[in-house]
Amino acid sequence: MRQHPPGQTAEVPARFWEECAKVRPQLVGIAARHTAGSGQAEDIVHDALLRAAHFSELDLDRLHPFLVTVVKRLCVDEARRRSTATRAHSHTKLDPLADADPAELTCDRAEADWVASTLPRLTAYERELVALVANGHPHSDIARMLGTTPGATQTAITRVRGKIKSWANA
Repeated sequence: MRQHPPGQTAEVPARFWEECAKVRPQLVGIAARHTAGSGQAEDIVHDALLRAAHFSELDLDRLHPFLVTVVKRLCVDEARRRSTATRAHSHTKLDPLADADPAELTCDRAEADWVASTLPRLTAYERELVALVANGHPHSDIARMLGTTPGATQTAITRVRGKIKSWANA
């Protein structure tokens, strides 16, 4: 099969578009199963139809398997693009943080120093709660780790926050 250059198109027989109209719903279904949304599935099917239209000497009796193959390959290409973009976006060296304002850094450091100086005033249990919350553990996990209920854990964390706020206001 020869493909026409992108700027040069040959006349596509009407039968080609009739056959495409028959298989289009099935192609959209295939693409929808392999992509994120129906709009993306439609785009992939349209791309496949346009690619098929550019092939001269395409056997119209083999159009259906040809289009199914093209749609599946376009879905794989799209999944690869999405995966690569996701990995690149979440990679710390490829997505550096914006330069922080020095005043913000100074305030953050002063606040961290103040919190560190007040932690010894808390009980050992309260310091453990603060450490677990600071490490990003959800309240349900903290409750499980400490052998309490989520409600009791939430109440204890609220009390610790209140105690620390009262010291900040004093």
